[in-house]
Amino acid sequence: MASVCHASAIQLPKTWQTKCYNTFGREITCGGTGQDGDTQAGVAWPVPRFVDNSNGTVKDRLTGLVWMRTVRTPTVDICKGGAMLWTEAFSYIECLNNISYGGITDWRMPNVNEMRSISKQIPEGDIFIAVNPLNNYWTSTTWARDPDYALAPKDVLLKVYYKKVLPVSGGSDGVIALPKTNQTRSFAPRDDGELQIGVAWPSPRFTDNADGTATDNLTGLIWTKDAATPTPAACGSLKFRTWQAALNLVKCLNANNYLGKSTWRLPNIVELESLLDFSQFRPCLPQGHPFSGVKPLEYWSSSTDVHLDAGEETASKYYALAVNMMTCNFQDADKDNEFPVWPVSSQ
Repeated sequence: MASVCHASAIQLPKTWQTKCYNTFGREITCGGTGQDGDTQAGVAWPVPRFVDNSNGTVKDRLTGLVWMRTVRTPTVDICKGGAMLWTEAFSYIECLNNISYGGITDWRMPNVNEMRSISKQIPEGDIFIAVNPLNNYWTSTTWARDPDYALAPKDVLLKVYYKKVLPVSGGSDGVIALPKTNQTRSFAPRDDGELQIGVAWPSPRFTDNADGTATDNLTGLIWTKDAATPTPAACGSLKFRTWQAALNLVKCLNANNYLGKSTWRLPNIVELESLLDFSQFRPCLPQGHPFSGVKPLEYWSSSTDVHLDAGEETASKYYALAVNMMTCNFQDADKDNEFPVWPVSSQ
């Protein structure tokens, strides 16, 4: 049976990646690699993506979000900045609203989807001031496993740690819209569970296409129902593969028209993260999902760990990005590690 087409609720953006890298982090020609820089799946970014509003704020034209321009959580008027506890971060943001910082009175702590939308690519040039590693910032999303922890862009942080916060506002007039995290429990006033910012998920979230695939009705992406590195006999039976072997596997799936498709790819990091339900844990997937064989491990994305360093694009030697479906985190991993593979297609 052919896969059923469904209109998606949102569109996913491209990642920041336009180049390709081998296992050792050296740049290579992209054509035919199946890497993120080769497929470049997703909606193109507006140019420029970020605009300085000349009032202490920055507009992200991709998502419509407005961010505080100074990333170091500054002291503003009577609002004392710096590193702070999770609960103190909400008080800082309330203070910004009371003084109408930047002419805005609806600042909030970003949820994990909002923070991740900028965390892997620090904007070039002088748009943001005093850029720091964004994993050291709070989000308003509590970790489903333990409410004493909040999610950071890449990790989980105990709420009694001292971290910084990057306030955000808006988000209704961008090229793409971010979805809700699906967190509905509230642990502090104006946190993710209370505000529930973002596009609502369709119901049902997934449609079983009765052909070995399932369509995500939020994004329109088609995934193999078997999440345990599904393979035809011609492609071998290994369930865990290095990053390059994962890319090779997807080529083999296409060559063998696996499940009637020759459009499979290794998902990029944005696509892989789009599956996550931040109200769940072990696995971080929506209740009632149709998938089988979900492993308590990291899953490979096609994205090399590329970031901006002093305005120059660099690749972290040996590393690609992966998502842990048990903990909801993404991380960089040595490309020689062996993880499961979860193929995706857009048609």
